[in-house]
Amino acid sequence: MRLNKRTVMMLCFILFAGFIIWMRKILIKEGAVNNQIITSTKITSKSSLEYEIYDTMHRMANTKIEAVDGKVLGEIEITVERCDILIDKVNQSNLKSEEKNRLLEILNRWKNGDFSNCVEEHNYVWRKLGGTVGRAKSLRK
Repeated sequence: MRLNKRTVMMLCFILFAGFIIWMRKILIKEGAVNNQIITSTKITSKSSLEYEIYDTMHRMANTKIEAVDGKVLGEIEITVERCDILIDKVNQSNLKSEEKNRLLEILNRWKNGDFSNCVEEHNYVWRKLGGTVGRAKSLRK
């Protein structure tokens, strides 16, 4: 079977596009890429720093919860160092003081190993991101 130049180019394009899609899925799963597909008005009105804070906290909370639909999109380990970094970012942000206080309370609880409210805390940051799948129902066992 002989392939013409156009067919070969089209096959190369399809393979390349498939590779890009596959890599993006892996990077999102590993938490290395922000999921920019979310288009909620809540997200589009936030600065990139605010988005980064909510997104990171969401992925951190994902390590502690079970989702209603079983869909947990991205996990980042909760560490003291990561909490300290986020505390600094919250303090530097343009968030309203009541919002800053709420996020700082959550981060300080996590920093001290208290995850007893993680379901509610997850759902709070999840709503701020315009969440539609993956609402927390319980703590992981």
